Amino acid sequence: MLDQPALPEPGQPSVVAPIPSGPALAPTPEWPEPDLCLLHGWRGHLPPFPVDALPKAWRAWAPRAAHGANASVDHVALSLLTVAASQVGHARRISPVPSWSEPCILWTALVGPPSSGKTPAMDTALHLVRALERRLASAHADTCRGLEEEYRRKVAELRRALQDGTPVPRDAPAWEPKLPPPPRPLTAGGATIEMMADALRRSARGVLLPCDERSDWLDRMVRGDSQRPFWLSAWSGRPVLVDARGRQAIDLPRPGISILGTIEPDAIAPALASGGDDRVISRFLFAWSERPSLQALSEMAEGTRPEEREALNRLHGMPDAARTLPLEPEALPAFDGFRRAHDAEAGKLDGREAAWWGKGPGTVLRLAGTLTFLAWAAAEKGTAEPAQVPAWTIKAAARLWQQYLWPHARAVFGTAGNSGSESRGPKVLRWLKREGKSEISRMELRRKALSGCCDSVEAARVADSLVAAGWLQPLESDRKGPGRPPTRWSVNPALHQTNHA
Repeated sequence: MLDQPALPEPGQPSVVAPIPSGPALAPTPEWPEPDLCLLHGWRGHLPPFPVDALPKAWRAWAPRAAHGANASVDHVALSLLTVAASQVGHARRISPVPSWSEPCILWTALVGPPSSGKTPAMDTALHLVRALERRLASAHADTCRGLEEEYRRKVAELRRALQDGTPVPRDAPAWEPKLPPPPRPLTAGGATIEMMADALRRSARGVLLPCDERSDWLDRMVRGDSQRPFWLSAWSGRPVLVDARGRQAIDLPRPGISILGTIEPDAIAPALASGGDDRVISRFLFAWSERPSLQALSEMAEGTRPEEREALNRLHGMPDAARTLPLEPEALPAFDGFRRAHDAEAGKLDGREAAWWGKGPGTVLRLAGTLTFLAWAAAEKGTAEPAQVPAWTIKAAARLWQQYLWPHARAVFGTAGNSGSESRGPKVLRWLKREGKSEISRMELRRKALSGCCDSVEAARVADSLVAAGWLQPLESDRKGPGRPPTRWSVNPALHQTNHA
């Protein structure tokens, strides 16, 4: 068994923790402390990635790679987990009971403002994949070259035999050399459904899909109704038939795509504000890290070593025959304890947060499986492949999910709100701050702050959500006489004290 230190048990009493906020704004007698998460782009003080949740061999790599790339450890570590998961994919499934199993497939999004080091962080793990792809392509080319040379040699011998009238060699070549198939693709060749389906057809385990922030990849995923069955199948591994636009449809009996993408906070809100499918977005793991401090050029050393590249090669070299791993006996009570605590809190959430929360147990199994094989890949040569999922990976995965990934997901969802009315709240706050407003009328809120994008009923819901969040308070009207008095709200002065709207 791979030696790992004992980690704290998954939280028992309550795993729904509030998002760690930024510096609290001092409440006044007239105003409570407002909900800062409604401020678009407000990240707050989110917890850092728990590097000690990684296998021992990778705990030094993550900070070193982040330092060398001038990127955050959070983004580097989550990139590593996603790349490792993509190499395992459907080849190994994690099963706590015979009726339930999860593949090692992860969808992750690295969140941050422009030039915050997201792409360099992603590249630290992608370099491992690309180096492996080059090695496999080179080995395949050498093999094909050797076979072709052998074929040409035999053809030359055959021609000489025919010209000389001597007996034809018994190993006379066929018309063409029999070349081995190219290595299975490790990454999808493009972002179209057809290109991904073609890559999946040649890789039973699955592939990795890198997504760049310069494209609207998340928006297309959550809003593309016609593509939704494909994405849900790519996550779960259920069979799907892909229309190849005029060509024969591609039948994928076991698709699997791990996604590693970068995205700016401003690109998240439009994708989630309207028409976004919670079934898709709830499957993503988010890391919204702080901008890393600038490193001196002399300190930005190479972050990846040969043994780390060899570890990924070991994952790739696992037998393709699918196998299911049960949990160790010691891991079952740890996982059951997490499930009980998780279930006890499920009824306290709604909307997008509830959808994300519901994926918790399955995601913990996927993370635990990934950690198990990531530890094995860096173990001594000759170490047998794991036959069970150890308890330390369940504990590490549960802690990672509830203490890190959950607060980051809530912060991301807060950029657009957890419901339709909340999704427009940040827009109103930005307008109020930009205009320096201390009061706002019902007409201003609907026509100016919301740009007339909703009716009066929905505008009232938006106002109510901002009142509940501590940003607005209704004002008494001193108007007398016939007709409905105008509705106005005062604005919390704390809005104009923040620098994060």
